[in-house]
Amino acid sequence: MSISKNNFAILVLSCDKFEDTWKPFFKLFYCNFKDCNLPLYLGSNTKKYNDKKVTTVLSGPDSDWSSSLLNIINQISEEYLLILLDDMFITSQVDEVRLMKCFSFMRDFNVKHMHLNADIKPASLINNEHGQFGVYKPGMPYTVNVLGFWDKTYLDSILIVGESPWNFEIMGSYRASYDSGFYCLTSNLFNVLHGIEKGMWFDLAINYLVSQKLIDISEISRPVLKGKSKIKSTIQSKYFNTIKLVPWKLRIKFMNLLRKLLISY
Repeated sequence: MSISKNNFAILVLSCDKFEDTWKPFFKLFYCNFKDCNLPLYLGSNTKKYNDKKVTTVLSGPDSDWSSSLLNIINQISEEYLLILLDDMFITSQVDEVRLMKCFSFMRDFNVKHMHLNADIKPASLINNEHGQFGVYKPGMPYTVNVLGFWDKTYLDSILIVGESPWNFEIMGSYRASYDSGFYCLTSNLFNVLHGIEKGMWFDLAINYLVSQKLIDISEISRPVLKGKSKIKSTIQSKYFNTIKLVPWKLRIKFMNLLRKLLISY
């Protein structure tokens, strides 16, 4: 397989319900990725985005998340994908040279999946002509993340019809637990601002988009996360970030002990 850019593409996952994110997402994308010449796809259900630079891939009426994703990736010819989400608003310049090194690293080292950051601490680090990368060993938890770089064939193989993205990240990690080929970047390719949770805008994101004149206040149709929902979201985020600091082997031992206690009688 050649290292032609025809093998690599960017897929922005979305759906009809998130149509309101498309305009600000792609405005920021073009602003911070001026030299992008990779195929750019938007995955949706039935609605298309009117932009000649973007190829909208339709999955049909929404049934479940994993079925839609399977339908979308099977319509894409490229072998390696960088998968982003529609509410991941890019707020810094993207280094295309480094991006292409990530893709070539995937090809040269048979990488199945690579996280965009090291939020899940890797077991070790490697350095080569493509850069520095973190290594996830078989058996480590949370090795599967919707976002990031994917070998499309492998992604297709571990997707199961009927799962949500959260189910996929948990159960997909179990299904991939005996596989090698999982990595992470040790520094960000770009900065992002997470926009939406549970169908509601984060106030920080909406304030940023409005201040940058990427969206008009009159165009905001979904509610802003606040009150109890915001407090719950903050607690969950802090809890998960704390759990990630615990060494993965200790986490697995604790979970195995908990399972034994729960099924004991």
